Amino acid sequence: MVAIRVTGAREIALVAAACRRIGPSRVIVNTMAKEIRRGTKPIRTAIKARAVQILPSSGGFGRYVAAARITTLVRRGATTAGVLIRGARKDTSGRGGPAVDLRRIDLGSTRHLSWGRPPWHPQTLRPGFFTDAVTEEGRDQLERAVIEAAEAAAREIVNG
Repeated sequence: MVAIRVTGAREIALVAAACRRIGPSRVIVNTMAKEIRRGTKPIRTAIKARAVQILPSSGGFGRYVAAARITTLVRRGATTAGVLIRGARKDTSGRGGPAVDLRRIDLGSTRHLSWGRPPWHPQTLRPGFFTDAVTEEGRDQLERAVIEAAEAAAREIVNG
């Protein structure tokens, strides 16, 4: 998980609080969350592209990791407002193995079998395929998306 401080989390919380005062309709809050998720699409694309670019291409490892599902969670609570970008990849070998540890790969290490048989061998990788894509390439986009969505929701509240 990557922690980025974006000015806009406070705006999300304020808009969510105003929506709660209006009534039980969550249309405005849900629309705001949808707009923020839409704004993270370039970040999710950059994560996948960076995995192919940085991770080893032999054996298709970079493509395999790039096929991970990258999701965005928008938290709208008064004290927990924020955007979380997560990645997950299940084992597709058909042997019921463990999920792929994207966090460990992002930190720069993985392990693999030799010719598909034990023992496991550690391998070091270039770290940061996930975190660098979010922090370097996506920070400004994410901040803009959050602020624009919060402002649009605030206009909707004011205009009725």
